[in-house]
Amino acid sequence: MTTTQHLQRPFGRLGYAVDGPADGPLVLLVPGMGDLRRTWDAVARDLVAHGCRVAALDLRGHGESDPDRDPAGHGVAPVAEDVLALARHLGATPDHPVVLVGSSVGAGGVVRAAADAPDLVAGVVALAYAANDGAPTRTVRLQVRTLLSRPWGPRAWAWFYRSLVKAPVDVAAHTAALRADLARPGHLAQLRTLALRLVEGREDTRLAAVRAPVVAILGDADPESKHPAAELDRMVATAPDVTPVLLPGVGHYPQHEATAVVVERIAALVDRVLPAASARPAGPRA
Repeated sequence: MTTTQHLQRPFGRLGYAVDGPADGPLVLLVPGMGDLRRTWDAVARDLVAHGCRVAALDLRGHGESDPDRDPAGHGVAPVAEDVLALARHLGATPDHPVVLVGSSVGAGGVVRAAADAPDLVAGVVALAYAANDGAPTRTVRLQVRTLLSRPWGPRAWAWFYRSLVKAPVDVAAHTAALRADLARPGHLAQLRTLALRLVEGREDTRLAAVRAPVVAILGDADPESKHPAAELDRMVATAPDVTPVLLPGVGHYPQHEATAVVVERIAALVDRVLPAASARPAGPRA
């Protein structure tokens, strides 16, 4: 999924790529903060082999998406808005809905999208979900500002990303791509803006309003979660149809650390909730 296409949004252009049969069930993949859509490459390849039409986007100010200079344009709600806009552009309708998959803040974004547009979303897979609704602390804000400053910011983020990977997988090429992206004009500042927005702790994923099936995947070694099993329990208690998946020895990026399990869970949900591929109309590819 290397060919970038763009969808015009109020803030600028949203970069995305799409692959797979035009009549396949639509799956939309959303990366997390400071990540790129390439984080989904292995997952997307296997889902295409399963017969899915797979799209992956870059968050605002990440990868091939334009920056959004308005701080209010970053956070869970703007992610959800972009996800739904792209899903509609690619042909999602109430008769032919989409399965949404997100990682970290992308997980919060797809959950919010499912709550905001229940007629368009048939199911959700949330990796390393966090509510981002806790109280902010001055120390954390200072740490974010320090970490994500020039000239060390791109290297520091690559180091931090690697520190969240706990399974024995090689992410060197991926973190090199992250460093290169953050060297682009304005991208480090966009990452800092999003990070500061999230640590404010005022995000609302609207999980309780989601009626579509949710598969929640969390690594039991995820440094971003104090009590992973308890986090999954809270999700189960909040929404009516949550399937918890706790992965032993996995950190914050199951798409890298447990790719086969992630693909298996997404494919199973697609087969459960989406119509047969042969019954789906082809959506636009550009």
